[in-house]
Amino acid sequence: ILKEELVGHDLIIALVVSTPVFYATELHNAMMGTGTDEDVLIQILCTLNNKQILSVIDAYESEFHNKLIDDIKGDTSGDFEDLLVEILHADRDEREVTDLNQAQTDYIRLYDAGVTLVGTDEKVFYDILCTRNYNQLRLIFQEYKFRLPRHDIEYAIEEEFSGYAKEGLLTIVAVAKNLSGYFAEKIHHCMHANDKKHEQLIRIIVPRSKTDVIVSIKQEYSKMYNKSLEFDVTEHTKGLFRKAILNLLN
Repeated sequence: ILKEELVGHDLIIALVVSTPVFYATELHNAMMGTGTDEDVLIQILCTLNNKQILSVIDAYESEFHNKLIDDIKGDTSGDFEDLLVEILHADRDEREVTDLNQAQTDYIRLYDAGVTLVGTDEKVFYDILCTRNYNQLRLIFQEYKFRLPRHDIEYAIEEEFSGYAKEGLLTIVAVAKNLSGYFAEKIHHCMHANDKKHEQLIRIIVPRSKTDVIVSIKQEYSKMYNKSLEFDVTEHTKGLFRKAILNLLN
């Protein structure tokens, strides 16, 4: 009963506060106390657009009287810290345009920064994956696959990075390829894990229930798993939490 009450409390908080404050609180909770929940940092920061990131930065400072970037630097290290700091610059090109010549140049830069080096020039990966628009990234990924049929961009990241920096970069790639598909997969994993992660369901579904993105997530879920998201929520959650999530989905 206590666990259900706690989950219900988390859901209510997520519903009543603004989305930037909700994300800021999630990030703060992930870094405060013993240890760091890097998965939360990745799932939030690696999936937001520039405007959302800047809103979260403002909300974080307003709520917790500290700069988000300072807490990130104090609580992470190495390649993962460098990646998150790059993301917090909120410097992604968000135009719809693509440039084939630039994609070919970026492929060469990525190839030279990884495969041809002893070690990896991580900054090249961060510069490209954190600043190119998603249409341009997909063009770069196609170029990578065309030039190296057996080695896609995910393979390159798996080979050149490790730990949470690797997971963060793979998340950026997945989001660039299919944002709604990424979240559909995360939701499916949550509900089919032995330890169902209600907090993650809240983190994904509640903010996006306020936008049209939830419709795309539901469509992708049906395509990927041949059943509706509502069906799986009904099967794998219970009580008031189930009812609330179903209401949000509809």
